[in-house]
Amino acid sequence: MTSALAIVTPSYGPDFELCRTLNRSVLEFFPAPVKHYLFVDRRDLKRFASLAGKRTIVAPKEEILPKGIIQIPGFNRWFSTSTLVPVSGWLVQQIAKIAVAQRLSEATLVMVDSDAVFVRDVEPAMFAAGHTSRLYRRTGGITADMTDHLTWHRNACKLLDVPPATAPVNDYIGQIISWNRDLVMQMCARIEMVTGRSWHAAMAMNRAISEYLLYGIFIEKVLGPQAPVWIDERSRCKTHWHLRPLLESQLTAFSLSLDEGDFALMISSHSGTSSETRRAAIELATNGRLT
Repeated sequence: MTSALAIVTPSYGPDFELCRTLNRSVLEFFPAPVKHYLFVDRRDLKRFASLAGKRTIVAPKEEILPKGIIQIPGFNRWFSTSTLVPVSGWLVQQIAKIAVAQRLSEATLVMVDSDAVFVRDVEPAMFAAGHTSRLYRRTGGITADMTDHLTWHRNACKLLDVPPATAPVNDYIGQIISWNRDLVMQMCARIEMVTGRSWHAAMAMNRAISEYLLYGIFIEKVLGPQAPVWIDERSRCKTHWHLRPLLESQLTAFSLSLDEGDFALMISSHSGTSSETRRAAIELATNGRLT
């Protein structure tokens, strides 16, 4: 039995334990046909291979990336042969996600980072139904003080040849992001038509890009109301974004505050939260109590 939906996670060595927890939750809370694709740096492949199984596919990121994006031998640095400019690891991750969408066969891809975890059963219909798919959007979520986001918005509009908006503008960035694979390919074709370059070379030239904003703006401003999507204003994921740790004293308030319809939580890997507190938060959110 095959699935029209897949979970996709780019990861790397330092996030292995987080990724293993996420993978276990995918296998537990999604129905059996749904697969979890893990794309990791080649140097980390041996470690992540322990997660491979019937529903978990582990592959080196280097084999997914377009041929024009290469890693400089002996260094953790990337380079675009098309533009002759260096490419940040952050942008390489974004390019890899888009490249994955062009390689897999599933119609709907759900992008999930390693520090998220599912805590409730998830039906694929949450992300795709018939020929339509979910588009996460926070209407007016990018405000005038969010300078990085506004730069990403302007650069995405430039790549797509659509007029940028003034703040507040819609935000499409989240932890559980679903993409229609065909729409991703249409987006790439649009970028290539506008810029005269391959889509990944065009992204490398702009540098400050958000892949999620790029996809959302393409649907909003290029495809418009006829796009085969429905808007979901809820992230479906309880998040701890802060750069400070989630404390034990905050566990109950955080883990038991998932709204009806939420099915995941995320504690940022940059927060410094201890592994013990993270495990307790997941257990509390999953079972409603600590054992």
